[in-house]
Amino acid sequence: PSQKGRSKKLASVLCKRATAAGISTQVVDLLGYELDQLGEERHTAFILPTYAGGSAPEGYENAVREILELVHDFRVSKASFEAVRYSIFGCGNSEYPVKDFNA
Repeated sequence: PSQKGRSKKLASVLCKRATAAGISTQVVDLLGYELDQLGEERHTAFILPTYAGGSAPEGYENAVREILELVHDFRVSKASFEAVRYSIFGCGNSEYPVKDFNA
């Protein structure tokens, strides 16, 4: 979803390195990912561009909100996510004000 494709490039590099380390990987656009499968993943990395002080990119607000709702939903067992190892990386912009860059 980035304007210049840097998030996708970073995801591809991470995917190649994880594959080289013996981890089964794929790059998937968050909007095309079935969030109900999140609890079945062993390793997950979310790499997204950020806008306006760290907000989700346009069109991705609902997907980010759904993830947060999923992990906080009392109807979903917390044990569903115990085995999931994850990372979240928000790619900023060098044009951000100093107070927001690499926050």
